[in-house]
Amino acid sequence: MWPFKREKPTGMIPNPELDQDPRNLAYDEMMVFGGEIPDSGNVIARQPAILNQDRTSSCTMHSTVGAIHQATGNLLSPRWGYWKLKTDKKYASSSLPYGAYMQESAKVAVNEGLCSYELLPNYATYSDESYITFPVTKEMRTSAKLNAGGSYVYTTTVKNSRSIFDSVVKYMYEQKRPVKVGVRWYKEYHREKKTGIIPAYWPDGTWSGHDMVAVAWKKIEGELYLGFLQSWGPSWGDKGMCWMSRNYSFFYSPIAIIPPKKVEDMKIKKEVAEIKERRNLHKERANAWELRRWIDEVWFKDEGTEARKTTNRVARGVAGREWYVLVKALSYFGWTMKDIHSYLASHANGQ
Repeated sequence: MWPFKREKPTGMIPNPELDQDPRNLAYDEMMVFGGEIPDSGNVIARQPAILNQDRTSSCTMHSTVGAIHQATGNLLSPRWGYWKLKTDKKYASSSLPYGAYMQESAKVAVNEGLCSYELLPNYATYSDESYITFPVTKEMRTSAKLNAGGSYVYTTTVKNSRSIFDSVVKYMYEQKRPVKVGVRWYKEYHREKKTGIIPAYWPDGTWSGHDMVAVAWKKIEGELYLGFLQSWGPSWGDKGMCWMSRNYSFFYSPIAIIPPKKVEDMKIKKEVAEIKERRNLHKERANAWELRRWIDEVWFKDEGTEARKTTNRVARGVAGREWYVLVKALSYFGWTMKDIHSYLASHANGQ
């Protein structure tokens, strides 16, 4: 069943059909502003909850839970999410013999929600079957509904590993939030469980898909590395963290989960994730490019007095942090450019 019988299991199943869906509009296709990114940084907002998937193949849900915990402080149950993925037939992951698809792990958290961790914590188990077998209570269902909402976005739809690495670092630097990233996890990597630093060379053994939460980046001996929260407990690697190099790693499906609060702040409800009509990619792209032009070239240019430049930089920063839902608001919820300008101007002036 497992690719590595004596080692910690993984469980991320690559799914090019989902990841290359033309309706996916990525963050790097919408983002307003950039800037010089430092050689190191992190988005660790609080003490990480380094959970342990034990011998299950539930890494995708552990990664999702880790991303949400860092973004909101809310610790949710990976068992609940994995149970939904493996038992609900509307998810393609339910037909897999083990593991799950990354996008679906984000989708179930956003659309249906995960119950609180204290209601359904992890426990040591050697099989997926026992992991997702538990009495479902009304309290769990209510908790899950309360935790639903928000949205998710790919940081890029480009498939080159180095480009994926760069897009993840850019997103973390600009948005101050973590990113779920799929990787090829080679058998050789288990040798580094004392330090968590994967050597910068091309491995040649067997591999399986793994999903972790990117929360940091830095240079190690001249190589750029991404730092991930693992799902094998705090004793694995660098206090539960793993570091993988930009130039000698394979990365997949970088997905950032946007907390519900970002939607609520704009008074746009959960329909952002539940658009009834078929998403119109061309409309979203057109609105994204037009909005970028108005923000950069008309409304909030980097010119004028120092006070004006500062206000405009704040407005552009707000636009960057809210970009995903701004484009959705223009495309599906009747917002006009005037509405967007009023929203950004009021936030830039501290209202």
